[in-house]
Amino acid sequence: VIRDKLKLETEVLPRYFNAKCKYMSFFRKLYRWGFRQLEKNSPDNNLIFFNKYFKRGDKKQCLQMRSIVKRPSPTVASRAAAKSTSATANRACNLTEMPNNL
Repeated sequence: VIRDKLKLETEVLPRYFNAKCKYMSFFRKLYRWGFRQLEKNSPDNNLIFFNKYFKRGDKKQCLQMRSIVKRPSPTVASRAAAKSTSATANRACNLTEMPNNL
């Protein structure tokens, strides 16, 4: 649940991602990792996302999440990118440690 976009962008994203990560970039990353928005027109303007593999505190289940990307034909560069994807999955698991009050 995202309650305060500005607080997310200024306090949380720089802590868990690179300093240049903006809200819309984070939003796209959520979709890329299989999160879907549950309620698009929430009366309180909260953004609620869901992923069946994401449960706060359950890092083991989080490791089943996969990045959804279009795959070009296999090359040396794409194999290197696949290795970095598993490193990114480990960073995604760190989201289980994000604060609840946003």
